[in-house]
Amino acid sequence: MSASRSNSLLKLGGASMAGLFTIAYIVIKNKIAKLPKDVTWFSPLWQDFLDHYDAEWDTLQAKLKKKGQDYTNIKVDSSQTMGPGAVTNVHICGNRSYPVLLLLPGYRGTSTMWSGYIEELVTHYCVVTLDYPFDIGRSTPGHEKTPIMDRHGRKFTKFTYNDKSVEGIMAWMREVLKKVEIPELSAMGGYSLGAYLTSMMALNKFETLRPNAKLFLGAPPATFSTIPFFFMLSLILPSVWAAFTGLPISISGADMAKNSYESEMEAGTAEAVDFYHTIVKQMERGDQITQFIGSTPLLPFHIRKFSDEELKIIGKSFNATYLCLEWDNFYNADTAVLRAQRAGFQTMYVEKSTHMFCGTQPKHFSRLMTKALTG
Repeated sequence: MSASRSNSLLKLGGASMAGLFTIAYIVIKNKIAKLPKDVTWFSPLWQDFLDHYDAEWDTLQAKLKKKGQDYTNIKVDSSQTMGPGAVTNVHICGNRSYPVLLLLPGYRGTSTMWSGYIEELVTHYCVVTLDYPFDIGRSTPGHEKTPIMDRHGRKFTKFTYNDKSVEGIMAWMREVLKKVEIPELSAMGGYSLGAYLTSMMALNKFETLRPNAKLFLGAPPATFSTIPFFFMLSLILPSVWAAFTGLPISISGADMAKNSYESEMEAGTAEAVDFYHTIVKQMERGDQITQFIGSTPLLPFHIRKFSDEELKIIGKSFNATYLCLEWDNFYNADTAVLRAQRAGFQTMYVEKSTHMFCGTQPKHFSRLMTKALTG
């Protein structure tokens, strides 16, 4: 091939690449122009999500009242531990004279994830749950009053924390329980992130948690096993893309939930529930918020695998039950359940079930959780 023809092809190829980049730039710019300009905390973008959040708690409150059970909603000033302006939204359900059970929700789940189970649990416990001030829900994170503007003219909240550490989380939880007058926890449980936090607090001998208290650890990420590399990569890359382009994160919690439900339906493990109306629709509302980088705060701690010795400390100090799901992407199930058993945990291994287990199989989940906390 002649030198002149080679140069011509290189120029043509360069022009084609430049053309593709130009088209991509125009498409991205047009998409950005159509996006909401105000994505600050509790901006109009949030309203539909919050309306449905409030409706779920109103429904549960009415059910509890009909059964003669107490219900209290308290806003706790958490500015000392979670930064200026931080507030923790706390729900207290049932008789205060009963042993206290603290339930922590999963990431992006909010306290509403427990609303379908509390009615039964209040026959055994005074149930306390909350929204994290570092996640979506009715709590408020530490933040600066003046919004910041990004390069596309969108307003974002600038979030702040007083302390990003295990000690900081412990101090926050200590502050919350003290202000709602809970001196002792007889039991503690959580799902996903909530289960991880429960493990972390048990490991660090959280003083409000009674010795030998019952623990329910529902599918915590990492903890008993590392998060598989390729799944972790699938969570990170969309955030990199969003940071580079200015477009919302492409990954959808609602899509992941639908895929999980369909997999379990094919396997015959999913229950006949109105999953799309109850779980998926609310996740779609949450996706509108969480897909914008800068519209929700980052976690103020790291998620990691616990060592064998750390797991043994929890297993010996508490009456702990670990719920492990065979098809959960947040850990290797076979490795996780073996490590939990060796450390002295009671284990519940559920086959052909995904991380959405509490939504795809609510009756099964309720039976297992109730058994772990009351058996």
